[in-house]
Amino acid sequence: GRLQVKAPLGALKQLDAVSLKHVDAQMDLQHIMQTLWGFSQLSYRVGEEWPTKLKGVIHASSLSSLRPSEQALFSWSLCKACPRVDPALAQALKTEFTSSLKQYDLVSMNLMLKCFHVMHVTVSREIMEKCEVRCLNCLTKSDIKPLAEFIYRCVKTKHPVHIHTRRYIENAVHAKMTGSSQGGRSVIGSKDMALLMWSFAKLGHRPKDRFLNRLEAIFVGWNDDVKAMSPQALSLLIWAYAKLKLKVSEPLMEAHFSMVSGQIQRMNTQCLANILWSYGSLHLPVPEALFRDLIAQLQANLHQCNPQNISNILISCARLGLRPSKGYLREMERASVSKLSKFSCQGLSNVLWAFVKLGWKPSDAFIYGLQNALQALNAEKCSPQNVANLMWAFAQLRCTLFEGTLVALFDAVRSNLGQYTPQDVSTLLWSAGKLGYAIEDGLFAKIERYCVSRSEGFSLYDVSLSLTGFASRSQKRKEDVDVDVIVALMERTLVLLDEAFSVEAFVHIIWSISIICKRGSSGSNSTLESDRRGIGGMGSALVERYRGELLADVPNLSGYDASKLYCSMAFTSCMDVAIGEKLQAIMKVRMHTYDAPQLQSILHACESLDPSISFQMPFMVNIQEALWATSEPGNEMLS
Repeated sequence: GRLQVKAPLGALKQLDAVSLKHVDAQMDLQHIMQTLWGFSQLSYRVGEEWPTKLKGVIHASSLSSLRPSEQALFSWSLCKACPRVDPALAQALKTEFTSSLKQYDLVSMNLMLKCFHVMHVTVSREIMEKCEVRCLNCLTKSDIKPLAEFIYRCVKTKHPVHIHTRRYIENAVHAKMTGSSQGGRSVIGSKDMALLMWSFAKLGHRPKDRFLNRLEAIFVGWNDDVKAMSPQALSLLIWAYAKLKLKVSEPLMEAHFSMVSGQIQRMNTQCLANILWSYGSLHLPVPEALFRDLIAQLQANLHQCNPQNISNILISCARLGLRPSKGYLREMERASVSKLSKFSCQGLSNVLWAFVKLGWKPSDAFIYGLQNALQALNAEKCSPQNVANLMWAFAQLRCTLFEGTLVALFDAVRSNLGQYTPQDVSTLLWSAGKLGYAIEDGLFAKIERYCVSRSEGFSLYDVSLSLTGFASRSQKRKEDVDVDVIVALMERTLVLLDEAFSVEAFVHIIWSISIICKRGSSGSNSTLESDRRGIGGMGSALVERYRGELLADVPNLSGYDASKLYCSMAFTSCMDVAIGEKLQAIMKVRMHTYDAPQLQSILHACESLDPSISFQMPFMVNIQEALWATSEPGNEMLS
């Protein structure tokens, strides 16, 4: 075992049989331990009879004769050499470990915790807290490796390490890294660095800047040797930075790019997916060449990707704004379809959201399969963000949905509306409007109350989406929007526009107001209430309040937004001549991009204005000519 000789399998089997005959109550436990350790070093597992035989000859009294380091070595040898460890023997080892814990050094204690994890033995929080105390007692005498291993073992045991323990370990490691150069090499290894940072991330522990600066300096120093870190270590380190949302310095980023580029061929799909996910979460400027190499390696091993890998890869591409080839996206879709039933709700949401962001329209088979998987999962277990992202993606795709899909998603909203953020609620309202889905009246009333009570949390974009959703429902169902909702959102709009004016948001808001006011003017009971609360004049008030900003920013509008603002101002009787002329100038240039319904809407807007406005007539002629040009062949001559 010490020489690590590759012994023939037949010889090992003979040694196994002979050794088993000698295992009895008279055999010294040291000899049993050495025998099993030797087999473990030779990567050989003994026969099935061993666990039963050991159970009969090893007792608690014999275990107490071993020193802590020997107990750890014996436990590890059992795990490595035996096909299984008898539960009674495992519990006896835990009892002996607990009683002699104060005598353990950090290395032996870590090894025992590792063995308990392999044996599936539960270590109580009380024992783990005692292990923390023992770790702190050994702090000054320990190297970095055992300290990193201990934090890692705590994470694997799902033990929430106390903040003071984490901070003491961080300070100890920092001190050893700072004064650690021996022959130009740091005493911290790449694996220890990665495990320590990964463990900190799992515990939600953000190291101090001085610790990170020292760590980064050591990492960058390894840049000349691309194999200084294993693929797994590279993956764990950048994952920790992403999880803790740490700032990545340019030298660290460049060094990581360089090391990953040199080791792509050695990486499995898990490493590749984790690295790509981390880059996306950190929004790093990944070089296109590196991105192509990562995607190519993933494509070559796509059959090995599990649902989480697929989800992480796609959402990272979307966050990075780097679009893989159509062929790769097609393969990703095919790989996803066969595994949709194994995706989590978050995975389904991420994949569909990413496809939309990457400009890829999934097939009907994918959409149907995703809906089936979603209904099997129970949508009520989906997080608010996942529900909102699914709704947004469905609305963007305008896909055919099962009758029960939207019902299930909004049932989930009903159960947890209080946990939804204003951004989630505004996305739901906008998406329902785009899909033409009528939210059930009781739930819709709750959403209206939500918008009133939490309006101060809405961003300008949230207000814009919400008003668009309310306007779409009002237009489709021929019903009025609650006046209190409009007043609350408009008050929020004024605050936000005063802070930072956005002409694009202004367009969407005044368009929604025009739809809502148009409905109110059709003769419902709320018309008088609308006028009393000043909703009918909101369009005019907005234009007057932000006239200077509009005159400055209107020339930057797209042709579509210019037409939308023009029609909205016309239908709310708040047309400003100077602004109208600027909008007409944009529309004349973009006239060829409008379809017949858009041109017809613009023409109706012109007709709704006062005929005495001087700039109207020539523009109306242009619109009519464009309308004729978009109609049946031959109409150009008739015009």
